Amino acid sequence: MIYFVDEDLIQLEAFKVELKILGYKVDSLSDADQAYHVLSKCSSNELDIAIIDVMLAADIDATKSKYNRSRTDDYLQTGLRLLDDLCKINPNVFPKKAMLFSMASDTALLSDITATSEKYNVPFLDKNKYSDALEFGEIINDHIQHISKGDL
Repeated sequence: MIYFVDEDLIQLEAFKVELKILGYKVDSLSDADQAYHVLSKCSSNELDIAIIDVMLAADIDATKSKYNRSRTDDYLQTGLRLLDDLCKINPNVFPKKAMLFSMASDTALLSDITATSEKYNVPFLDKNKYSDALEFGEIINDHIQHISKGDL
């Protein structure tokens, strides 16, 4: 299973279709709290990859959310905090089966994304560079193949 952790479902549709054509099961998790609930329980066999948006929504009910404004820098770093949490609670799966995905352009935020990507040795894909679903699908497929071969 490939999970897109992103609230922008319309933007992802072509990517999801391409990955399905390549033979993957694909689903979306539209906020960080939902993603935490699902991904914290995933086994390595169940998950091919989780593609985590950095500027990610959280549960609308702030009293129920692990990802409040102060912890996520006004939701600009929600995906980074989610990855931190998943690495702590499910280390058999994360960070190995994670990727970061964002269209951030702010220099400071890009620096934080890069630092987290390097800390966990996970790829960071810039959404702005992938208008072609075929190219995106090939990159994801190649990365999953490297994981399954133990190359990463």
